[in-house]
Amino acid sequence: MDENVSSLFKKRDASEIKYDYSDNILYDFDTLNFTDPFFYRQWHLVIKNIGNDINVVPLWKRGINGTGVVVSVIDDGVEWTHEDINPNWNFESSFDFSKNSKYTDKTRLTKADSHGTRCAGTIAAQPNSVCGVGVAFGAKIAGERLISTMTTDSMEATALNYKFQINDIYSNSWGPNDDGATLEGPGHLCGKALENGVIKGRKGYGSIFIFASGNGGIFDDNCNCDGFANSIYTIAVGAISHENKKPFYSEVCSAQLAVTYSGDRKISITTTDILNSDVDKNTKIKGCTSSHSGTSAAAPIASGIIALMLSARPDLGWRDVQHIIVDNAIIVNPEDSGWIKNGSGRFVHHAFGFGKMDAEKLVDASINHKLLPVSALKFSKLVSPNINIPIDSQVVESSIELTEEDVGSIESLEHVQITVKLPHQNRRFLTIKLISPSGTESLLATERPKDESSDGYNPWTFMTVFNWGESPIGTWKLVINDSRKTD
Repeated sequence: MDENVSSLFKKRDASEIKYDYSDNILYDFDTLNFTDPFFYRQWHLVIKNIGNDINVVPLWKRGINGTGVVVSVIDDGVEWTHEDINPNWNFESSFDFSKNSKYTDKTRLTKADSHGTRCAGTIAAQPNSVCGVGVAFGAKIAGERLISTMTTDSMEATALNYKFQINDIYSNSWGPNDDGATLEGPGHLCGKALENGVIKGRKGYGSIFIFASGNGGIFDDNCNCDGFANSIYTIAVGAISHENKKPFYSEVCSAQLAVTYSGDRKISITTTDILNSDVDKNTKIKGCTSSHSGTSAAAPIASGIIALMLSARPDLGWRDVQHIIVDNAIIVNPEDSGWIKNGSGRFVHHAFGFGKMDAEKLVDASINHKLLPVSALKFSKLVSPNINIPIDSQVVESSIELTEEDVGSIESLEHVQITVKLPHQNRRFLTIKLISPSGTESLLATERPKDESSDGYNPWTFMTVFNWGESPIGTWKLVINDSRKTD
């Protein structure tokens, strides 16, 4: 995104979806002594269907609830006076960028600005007889009001680095339009802020940036066309339903690291809402919604889980967090043919990343994890094959050979970035695939029927996590397919 161009980002709550709430989901609401009236609706926290929630209750019983961690919700604002949020509200690291001022007693949100409050409650709503509880109800919540107005590259950069010695995790349930046509990412300043955050944030351990992967699945959108989701410095989180299935709105891409729960057409997430909201049809009260959904709900659930990880192990670096998720995510829908076993033996999927985030498993792995060097981020030298696509060809392949000299001291891969400069009259017809020396195939770009742009990828940087743990040495192949019918 050009730093001089203002933008209004899309919230990723799938609020236009109409839900048919059913009573056939079995809630285990007697497990804890919470008195919150709608805890029983929070199936993502605890459900009798074993394996269909985030498995957080055992951690709560062990006293692990996010204490000591601050999660900043960058969104359209947070209603900090809400009884479910106020006890753990962190004024010091909150800011209203829409008015360039701190939050005050006079800060008021409209009905159009309920998104951030829902995300905040999903993370850390208090067990206090009001609505429900958050994943990490012991964590502090900060609010950065950003996307309620037009933003600039400078505003976004400032928000992502705001008070980054206090704020540990930045939960972002927003991004470029999920319309199946947009190709957009951080501007120069914002991109630098993400890099700066992982280097200097959290006393050098690195800020944790969570981004919703997007709700454009209904338009065959691909989250690799979102430069926030495909940054090596962020964790892109997709959604699964209460049946551990991919909802129709959740996007696919090779940059998505993991998934967690959100709504589908049957039921969604119950959480806090702004105080002047409409009366919810299920909770029958204001300030408590049963319709939080989309990857907007998945991202704060992931943020809450990571808050539990940092609460148990505060010295985890940003790379440690990603490694722990990769190595401990749980495969969902194992019968799905989309699961790929990469060259390091890890299973990964374009719709599910490395799998579902299980809170107890991730926290236990965090406690026993051997720390990685925070500053050990290494890049291979730039390789530019500079291949032209013949006008009469529909498929072109380009291969490069990487040697030990090319990759330096890199022994195994984490993220692989590929910058493509590809002019084209109609971008919708292009598919781009990367094949590693181990034979692992990453779909970097897929056909997007609504993308009629004549700009091509000119240039665009794609990212894949599919090669995690693989050796970089050997032959890499890039396959570009143009499905246009030629005479």
